[in-house]
Amino acid sequence: MPCLLEIAGSHGNGWKRSSLQRELRLLLNSKFQNASQKAGQEPGSFIVYLQGLRNDLKDVGVSITDEDFIDQVLNNLQPDYDTDVKLLQKESSLSIEEVSNALAL
Repeated sequence: MPCLLEIAGSHGNGWKRSSLQRELRLLLNSKFQNASQKAGQEPGSFIVYLQGLRNDLKDVGVSITDEDFIDQVLNNLQPDYDTDVKLLQKESSLSIEEVSNALAL
């Protein structure tokens, strides 16, 4: 079964393709913005899920900075990670790998 991205990219009618791509951007952006770590889900798994959405968004022309990505991760973890989040938010510059490693401990 083809995904929406494949359908939007291969559809013959330019107007419909553009409309499908816009709908896809809105859907993916909504999924990214509303994503939160599920109970029992490891932070690394949540980060991988968000990274997949980020890559899909990039494929349709939406760029998410590393800083915005890290903010999305830290602001949507389960309350069990509040102490870790507060410590990480005090850091002035973090990479996605550093956040992932810190949450894996």
